[in-house]
Amino acid sequence: MVVWLVQRFVGGVWDERGEKWGLCEFEITGIFDSEQKAIDACLDHNYVVAPIEINYTFPEERVKIPGSYYPKAQKRGDT
Repeated sequence: MVVWLVQRFVGGVWDERGEKWGLCEFEITGIFDSEQKAIDACLDHNYVVAPIEINYTFPEERVKIPGSYYPKAQKRGDT
């Protein structure tokens, strides 16, 4: 079974040398039984949704959750 995790990005530090984000901080908004409900919980571009398999254990190191995305983020070139 898959549930949808919603998190809000609240801060992070851009590493110029490594060209990546470090020390990112998120607040959990909720866990939903459908992707649409997860998207509906996103108030702006700072929210990320991610599919999570029930009983899945994440690795100890920080990872980007496969399938995660920012549903309200504006794509480059959008006006």
